[in-house]
This record gives sequence, C-alpha cells and structure tokens, in this order.
Amino acid sequence: MKEISRVCKPGRLVITINPVTWTFHEAPFDCWRIYPDGMKALSEYAELDVLLSTWESVETDTLLKWFPEYMRQKKIRLQKISQLLAFAGELLRTAFRGSFDTITIARKR
Repeated sequence: MKEISRVCKPGRLVITINPVTWTFHEAPFDCWRIYPDGMKALSEYAELDVLLSTWESVETDTLLKWFPEYMRQKKIRLQKISQLLAFAGELLRTAFRGSFDTITIARKR
C-alpha cells in the first residue's frame, strides 16, 4: 500500500479489490486479513483517506437462492449470510467456499 500511495498523485483515487475465502468476522476487529478493517489500517498507514471499504460477493444470486423468499426480499447482508453458513458448516463438519471480495476506495492525501 505504501508503494501504491507513493506512485499515486495527491487527490487521486486508489481502488483495490482483494479476493477472500475466509469467513468474515468483525468483532472486535479483523485487521490481519484483507477485510475492511485490515484495508482501512493499511490505507491509513499509507497516508490514504478511506472513502469506502466493504466486503461483498458477486455471487449474490447463487448464495441467496438457498434462503427463503422473505430473506431474499429483505436483501440481507452477505456478511451475515457468510457467518451463518460458516457456523452451519462447523456443525456439519464441512467447509463453505464462496467468492468474496474486499473492495476499498481511498484518496491520496
């Protein structure tokens, strides 16, 4: 991130998309993996102001098809779905694998 910041002109945007295969957890913080908290910490260290850092999946339709209609209509957050699937996977002794990304947009100071 320091090198990205170094070569970026002041006021310009830096957009990173980091693929992730681990289950997201936010309490208290998850700074060692490339999740929003980790990307915020890396960006701030590199003197970038974070405008957005989120964790989502492009597989929304694939994931949501397994949930009841009322949950799909409410468009529940994928982080919560991932946590639920991971917990279910632990109970069933199987792993859930999905394609998730941390997307961060920051501005060079």
